[in-house]
Amino acid sequence: DLEPLIGYTRKTEHHNITRVDGVKGVEKYYNDILSAKQDGRLTGKRDIGFNIIANKAAAIQTRQDGFDVTLSIPLSLQRKIELELDEAKKRYKVREIIAGIMDSKTGKFLALATSNRFDPKHIQQKDYPHLNLNAIEYSYEPGSTIKPIIYAILLQKGMVNPSDVIELDNGYYKLKSYTIRDTHPLKSGSVEDIIVRSSNIGMVKISKDLKPNEYYTALHAFGFGELSGIDLPYEKTGLVPSPKTFQNEVYRASVSYGYGMRATFMQLMRSYAIFSNGGYLITPRISEYVTAPSGEKYVPKRFEPIAILSPQTTAQVHHTLIQVVKRVIKIAQVDGVITGGKTGTARIALNGRYDSKYNGSFFGFAQDDNNAYTIGVVAFESDIKDDYYGSRTAAPIFRRIVEILLDDGYLKPMQPQAEAQQAEQE
Repeated sequence: DLEPLIGYTRKTEHHNITRVDGVKGVEKYYNDILSAKQDGRLTGKRDIGFNIIANKAAAIQTRQDGFDVTLSIPLSLQRKIELELDEAKKRYKVREIIAGIMDSKTGKFLALATSNRFDPKHIQQKDYPHLNLNAIEYSYEPGSTIKPIIYAILLQKGMVNPSDVIELDNGYYKLKSYTIRDTHPLKSGSVEDIIVRSSNIGMVKISKDLKPNEYYTALHAFGFGELSGIDLPYEKTGLVPSPKTFQNEVYRASVSYGYGMRATFMQLMRSYAIFSNGGYLITPRISEYVTAPSGEKYVPKRFEPIAILSPQTTAQVHHTLIQVVKRVIKIAQVDGVITGGKTGTARIALNGRYDSKYNGSFFGFAQDDNNAYTIGVVAFESDIKDDYYGSRTAAPIFRRIVEILLDDGYLKPMQPQAEAQQAEQE
């Protein structure tokens, strides 16, 4: 359980003293406070039985233990999520599945799991690819999961209205020498329909007036191209194209539907939390508190949330993501709670060309009257016919995670009337 999140340690010898250092994960990030500060030592003259003589010449150096770190992740919940991912990996025959559950308001993780784990006490050569925590160390093109973020940026700038009708050219659109196609062709649709039906052509058209500097700055404001600040080591920043690159019309268009940029799982979790926490960019964390050898508990420093979206924009995107689930990704609906989110299915670039493998993902939220959780699932390198779409791999896992949160009491079933009222308000 909890690997590679916890990480592992390595013993080293220094002046005949064995030291233990964290190499990856929590063990590495908190290595300085987990490590003992001072070994216990008693020096002095010995008697004939080789015992130290307790006199003025004797010196005692007391042992100073390190701190303990308590994680925010309940082990029983983490284990249930891991077992779900194990079954899903067998079913879809993918390279890896990552899933996370984060409190949308506080950034506290309740689970951060992968299907690729290892035994830290018996690491074997076959485990080497699994030692990295890919939720933060691996970046990829996010595909359609980026669309709600672009939509939010455009709404916030007053550049679109959800009810505006856009011509969608029956799913076939030429941009210079490139052809953009939609999986589900439409003659036209509202701006909200473009998100709900996941129209690439629509995204290109509604975002075309975003200036290069605006595009670059807005994506960074949502946390892309930046460290999330989670208390784990070796986090990657992904890649946001430079303002100069954004001057290329075709490149700018491709980013609007999730190609030409790279994001980490953690960055997408952080950005989607904005839509169910009132519009704030929060800092994710996996530690609850640290305990000193004396027994005193300390809460690590937390960063203040940053207001990114207005309440009106946040409510609109929240409503649209609920519509995605109600109208298209119906498998992500769970009775008694409000769910919303967006799928993504992105082809994988290999040696400069797009391969036949895909990453299928679903990012969204589940909430009741009092709690809101951001939930993300990514299935990496699907290649089974008809089973690589995010709606067929990641979305069913999202549903199971929500059901587990209900079963374990993290979410409370809402009355149908209250559920309808809250969804209507959003």
